[in-house]
Amino acid sequence: MSVLVGSLIEAWDELRIHKLRVLLSLVGVAVAVAAMTSVLAIGQMLGQANTELTQKWNGRDAMLTVNVNASTERGMKEVPEAMKAFAERFQVAYSSRLSYSWNTFITDSGQLESEIRVIDHAYKDIHNLKVLSGAWFGPGDTQRLAPAIVVNEAYLQQTGTPRDLSVQPKIAISGTDRNHDLVVIGVVPDEWEGEMPRIYILWDSYVHMFAADANAMSSLYPQLEMWLEPTAVEEATNAAKAYFKPYVSDDWGIEAWNNQDMMGEQDNFMDTFQTIVLGIGTLILAIGALSLVNISLVTVQQRIREIGIRRAFGATTGRVFFSIMMESVVATFLAGFIGVLLAVIVVGQFPIVEKLMGMPIENPPPFPTGAAVTGLVVATIIGALAGLIPGLVATRIKPIEAMRAAG
Repeated sequence: MSVLVGSLIEAWDELRIHKLRVLLSLVGVAVAVAAMTSVLAIGQMLGQANTELTQKWNGRDAMLTVNVNASTERGMKEVPEAMKAFAERFQVAYSSRLSYSWNTFITDSGQLESEIRVIDHAYKDIHNLKVLSGAWFGPGDTQRLAPAIVVNEAYLQQTGTPRDLSVQPKIAISGTDRNHDLVVIGVVPDEWEGEMPRIYILWDSYVHMFAADANAMSSLYPQLEMWLEPTAVEEATNAAKAYFKPYVSDDWGIEAWNNQDMMGEQDNFMDTFQTIVLGIGTLILAIGALSLVNISLVTVQQRIREIGIRRAFGATTGRVFFSIMMESVVATFLAGFIGVLLAVIVVGQFPIVEKLMGMPIENPPPFPTGAAVTGLVVATIIGALAGLIPGLVATRIKPIEAMRAAG
C-alpha cells in the first residue's frame, strides 16, 4: 500500500512540474471522454424513453395478447365475458380487455371527435400509464350513474379544461338512446406530440351505455391483455388457445402473441449501439493518448540522470516502471474525470434533445452512473497502456550510462 501511495504522490508531483505539456496532451483525452460518456448516457435515456413508449403501446415485456375471432354473432357477444372468466380462472393478477372505438362527444366547446379505448382496471398497470391529475378507475366506478372516464391532455386542451380538473367539463356521448353525461376523473399524458383526443372507459360502463345500440356493440372487437411472469407466457398461451377453441371454427380464429421477442430485439439493438459507441470512443481515446506517449518519452529522456540516481540507490526495475506508468494513469484519470463532468453538464440539457426528438420521458433518470464509470475506467486503462512504453524505456536505463550521459 505504501508503494502505491508513494507512486501516486510522485506521479502527481511530476504532473505538476510538467503541467503545461501534460495539459496540452490531455485536452483531446478529456474531450473524447466527454463525448463518449455523453453519447452513452443519452443512449441509455433514449432506451428508457423507447421502453416507456413500447409499454404504453404494446404493454410490458411479458404481456400476452389474445385475439378471438368468433365464428358466430352469439360467440362474439360471449367472448368478452369469456375473457374475463379466463383471467379469473387462471388467477391472472393483471389482465384487461381492450377494444378501440370512435365517437362524437358533446362538450361546452361543441362537438368533439375522439378515440375511445374500452378497457378494464388493470390496463394502467399493464401499459405503465402515469396519471397526471385526478385518479385512475376504482372498483366502484362501474356503479356510477354518470359513467367515469379518463382522458388524455389533448382532450382537455380541445375542451378548454384546466389540467388539474378544478373545473369539471361537461361531456356527453352523442348517438345513444339516452343522454349519458360523463364524469372526468383523471388525466393521462399524451403518447406523442400532437396526439388526437382520447378517452378511456371501463368495459362494463361502455356496455351499459350502449346495450341497446347494436351498431356500437357489434363494433367491439375485444382482445385480452395479460401481464404475466416471463416463465408463464408459454403455458398461458396454450391454455388460452384451448379455452377459446369452442368459440371459433378453426385454429386460425385464435391469435396469441407476446412482447418478449420484440423487447429482446430492442435490447439487442441498444446493446449493439452501446458497444459501437464504446468502441469508437476507446479508439478516439487511444489516438489522443499517443500524444501523451510522445510527451512521456521526451520526459523520460530528460530525466535520465534522476532515474540513474534512483537505480544506483537501489530502486528496482519494477518500482521505476510502476512510477513512470502511474504518471500516465493519474493524468488520464484526471482528464477522464473532467470529461465526465463536461458530459454531466451536456446531458443536463437533455430535455432540449428530448423535445427535438419527440420522445417524452415521464420519469427522467439521473445521469447514468454506468456511463460515468465507463468513461473513467476506459480513460484509466488507456492511461495505463500509454504508460507501458515510457515505463519500459525507463527500465532499460542503466545507472552508469545515465550518470555518464548526465555528466
